[in-house]
Amino acid sequence: FGAATNARNFVNWKFSPAEESLPRTAQMLSRAVDIRLPLTWEDSDFLTLCQVVEESLASVMACVKRAVITKDIKAPDAVPEAGIQEATQLMRLGKLYRYNVKSAGESVVSLCEVEVAQYTGFKYCVALNSCGSALYLMLLAAGVKPGDAVLSNAFTFAAVPSAIHHAGAKPVYVESTTGYTMDVSDLKRKIASSGAKFCMISHMRGKIADMDEVKKACDAAGV
Repeated sequence: FGAATNARNFVNWKFSPAEESLPRTAQMLSRAVDIRLPLTWEDSDFLTLCQVVEESLASVMACVKRAVITKDIKAPDAVPEAGIQEATQLMRLGKLYRYNVKSAGESVVSLCEVEVAQYTGFKYCVALNSCGSALYLMLLAAGVKPGDAVLSNAFTFAAVPSAIHHAGAKPVYVESTTGYTMDVSDLKRKIASSGAKFCMISHMRGKIADMDEVKKACDAAGV
């Protein structure tokens, strides 16, 4: 994450740079290694890192008994046979999109929306092509207008600030805690300094912010 050429590093997002220093977030990113991205290290350096990690894990596991997951968490569950048959039938019919059927009753997308709404207990459900599109639509539904400031945690994924830009708004990055979540103290400062009336928070890598405190800070300032 810390490499200067890594586009996932928020300080290198040319389309949406941070206006002020965010040292804790930058430090966390600089310590992280994303092995899914091309590495510029020598092979020997990478092997040394792997050896250190393996030895460290071995030392920990020798002292601590932990539950072990035997399932490959990277491998998705198999699609049930009924799902395979339905997908095959859909491809035979060619009705892959919502707009190439005569009525909503024939659209698999529309039918799926109805089932999801019923399952979750909501009145409406709209299926979109991506999470980024959903974030963009959510901002518009919340009333964000071009030029508005939108608060967001600095340690996030690129789709978040890009959705803010897509809405014509301006992201205001909130500093991170050492636990990789939004810093509520900095949130209060950014609310006061930016005048933002919207906050879009994401929870990265399974780290959940203190939403009670986040909501309390937002409610107090009318965000």
